[in-house]
Amino acid sequence: MPMQAYAQHLASHNTPVISVVTRCSFDPDSTIPKLIFQAFRALEEQELNLVISLAQSGETDEAISLNPPQQGQPFAEVNGFVYSSANANQGD
Repeated sequence: MPMQAYAQHLASHNTPVISVVTRCSFDPDSTIPKLIFQAFRALEEQELNLVISLAQSGETDEAISLNPPQQGQPFAEVNGFVYSSANANQGD
């Protein structure tokens, strides 16, 4: 079922999304890429405790943030070719 219908289905059964292993797949009958969601199984108590602790972690918030904090430059400065207008007419 589509994601919104899946969330409503879980809510109608008073089941938090975090407590279920969800299987995601593409709808083979759709002509465009379309995800479908299906409850696979409930998490076991140990798994649920781990998921809850991860969900409350600051590292998780950082990992899923659309604006992760930037720490320095992603690429180091590289020495290389420098274009000079003096070289522009060479080869004419």
